[in-house]
Amino acid sequence: MNKTMRKIRRSLLTLLIGTIVLTIASVASAQDATPEPTPEPTPEVVIVDESATIDSTQVIEEPAEVVEALEAEPTLSDAFTAISDTSVAVNTLWVFITGFLVFFMQAGFALLEAGLIRQTGVVNSLLENFSDAIITAISFWAVGFGIAFGTSAGGFIGTDNFFLSKAFEIISSPDGASVRYLFMGEANEAMGWTGLTVLSFFFFQYAFAATAGTIATGAMAERTDYIAKIVYTIGVGAFIYPVVVHWIWGGGWIASLGFWDFAGSAVVHTTGGIIALVGAWMLGPRANRKFGEFPPPHNMALATLGTMILWLGWYGFNPGSTLVIGDVALSVLFPLIPHWVLGQVGW
Repeated sequence: MNKTMRKIRRSLLTLLIGTIVLTIASVASAQDATPEPTPEPTPEVVIVDESATIDSTQVIEEPAEVVEALEAEPTLSDAFTAISDTSVAVNTLWVFITGFLVFFMQAGFALLEAGLIRQTGVVNSLLENFSDAIITAISFWAVGFGIAFGTSAGGFIGTDNFFLSKAFEIISSPDGASVRYLFMGEANEAMGWTGLTVLSFFFFQYAFAATAGTIATGAMAERTDYIAKIVYTIGVGAFIYPVVVHWIWGGGWIASLGFWDFAGSAVVHTTGGIIALVGAWMLGPRANRKFGEFPPPHNMALATLGTMILWLGWYGFNPGSTLVIGDVALSVLFPLIPHWVLGQVGW
């Protein structure tokens, strides 16, 4: 044991001595490699001939581009254009944010229905609500938006802008091609009041269309076949709802009578409510249901969460319908709070 410890001590001592020697050698070599400082150059004395004068008549010529840029001053028209572009950008952002809230109401409807129905129909109900958003997006993009906000044919139906064909135009030039996004007023003169591009207005209106189709799913819960749900969702998103929209918001015959619907109390909720009423009447009551006696809810936590999400969505539904941000939107926002509270108390 003592021999082993002695060997270890000798090895450590040897390693330490070797490390010290290598360190000293590396420091010495580094000092040898250090270059000597370079002497600073002696400053030269320049003698200026004070007798030399500068001809004041000499003019330094600047490039023509610089001269034009200096001479071009912003005009009142340029200021109005900048203000208009800023207003459109801000209002577009507002419409997108409120549109997100409206679309989020799809989750609120799904949770509310899933919580209030029996457990056996939850999966079908959730799948129907999810599919409603997908099918409505396709049908409203392909046909519905054109029927709703296209050029009117006698005030009854829109006739163009299907597949968002008037959403943008491609401009070709020697420098290349560029894309210009068209406004609703360029696609249809009757829709110039929106002040938005076709694409931004489409997104907001799609969220409304999806809501109109989802309203009916709760009234027909536990009794509809999934394929049948897909069929009637296509009909609602492509034709039924867009026709009503055109009559009122698209400059149709009801709008010509002076009728105006703000935020869709007639266009969205009445249309969805009538579809729900007709569907419930055709299907009849749920199985083992007695008139006047409601089946027990499946999960009140889901129903409560869905209700709160719908409450949040209303803060986008009504204020977003102003299509502009400012005092008008705020004046619509604050009355929603007492209305919701009174509605909850009454319920």
